[in-house]
Amino acid sequence: MKKRKYYRKCGICGERYEQSEMVRDECSPTGWICFDCCMGVHPEYEED
Repeated sequence: MKKRKYYRKCGICGERYEQSEMVRDECSPTGWICFDCCMGVHPEYEED
């Protein structure tokens, strides 16, 4: 059985992404933000 892919809407840019490409964020209206917006909102979490 294939795993289902869940898509979430970014609370900042409004784009839809697969849940694995999203980050939970309590400041976002939807509760999810994409990695690109996360870097803008939370630069302290920048990936190495």
